[in-house]
Amino acid sequence: MKKLALLLLPVVVAASVFLLPPIHQNPNYHNFANQSAHWGIPNFSNVISNLAFLLVAAAGAQRLKSRQAFGEAWERICCCILLAGIALTTFGSAYYHWLPSDSRLVWDRLPMTIVFVCILTLTIGARISQRLASRLLYPLLMLGAGSVIYWNMTGDLRPYALVQFYPLIAVPTMLLLFPLASPQTVATWLMIVCYALAKAAEFFDPALRTVLPGGGHAWKHLLAALGLFVYTQALTSNNSTPPISPLADSLC
Repeated sequence: MKKLALLLLPVVVAASVFLLPPIHQNPNYHNFANQSAHWGIPNFSNVISNLAFLLVAAAGAQRLKSRQAFGEAWERICCCILLAGIALTTFGSAYYHWLPSDSRLVWDRLPMTIVFVCILTLTIGARISQRLASRLLYPLLMLGAGSVIYWNMTGDLRPYALVQFYPLIAVPTMLLLFPLASPQTVATWLMIVCYALAKAAEFFDPALRTVLPGGGHAWKHLLAALGLFVYTQALTSNNSTPPISPLADSLC
C-alpha cells in the first residue's frame, strides 16, 4: 500500500492541477499592504525582511564547513544547492519587492523552486531511496526552473503551482508513511508548520498590517526563514541520515 500511495500521489496531484484551466497571475498580487519607504528603500519591510534568508544560508554553510553531516556525497551536494537557493532567495525576492512586477517576480520564484525541489529530494533520500533521490535531483531542479520559465512565456501558473505545492503534500505523506525518530523529522514538521503560517500571513497581509509591524508579507518572509533555519540546522547536524528500511529502499 505504501508503494501504491507513493506512485499514485504525483499522478493524482499533477492530474488535479492540469485538469484546471490555465491559471494566470492576479494583477493585484503586487499590491502589498505595506508599501512604506524608509531610508530611500521602497517597500522597506518587504525588501529588508529578505535578509533573514541570507542569515539562514550563512548559518547552514558555517555548520556544513565543520561537520560531517551526510552519509552520501549527493546529500551534501543537495544541501549546498539548497543553501544557495535560500541565499539567492534573499536577492531575488528583494529585487522583486523593490519594484513589484511580473518580470521581476521571475527572479523571486526561480530560487524558490530550488528550495522546494531540494527539500523534496532530501526527504525522498531519507525516507524512500538514496539512489532514487540522487537520480531525481537534477531533473527536478530543471523541472522547477522550467515551470517559472513556462509561466513567464505563457502566463500559465499551473506548472509552478505544482512545483510549489506538491512538496507540501508529498513531504508530510513521506513522513507519515516512513516514520523515523530523528532530529530531522521534528525539524521538518516544524518547517512545514512555519511555512503554513507564512502562507497565512501572506493571505491576510492587509488585515495583519494593523496589528503587526511591517504587515503580513514581511512576516511571511520571517516565518519562512525561521522554518528553513530549523530545518537546515537539523540537516547539517552531526547526526547522519537515518538508515532506510528495506521496504522503502526496494522502491528503486
